[in-house]
Amino acid sequence: MNDPTDPNPLAADDRSTGFPALRSWRAVYLAVLLIFVTWVVLLTALSRAFR
Repeated sequence: MNDPTDPNPLAADDRSTGFPALRSWRAVYLAVLLIFVTWVVLLTALSRAFR
């Protein structure tokens, strides 16, 4: 599992998020972006519906 010849043994751990569903940081960033876009669309639709 741990390679003693690896010059940076923590590099692989830096890429792991620890989340069960979002295993890479790229997936976390994508999820945050999608949630943000969803909120903006929802708030825009609600503000137009209740003018």
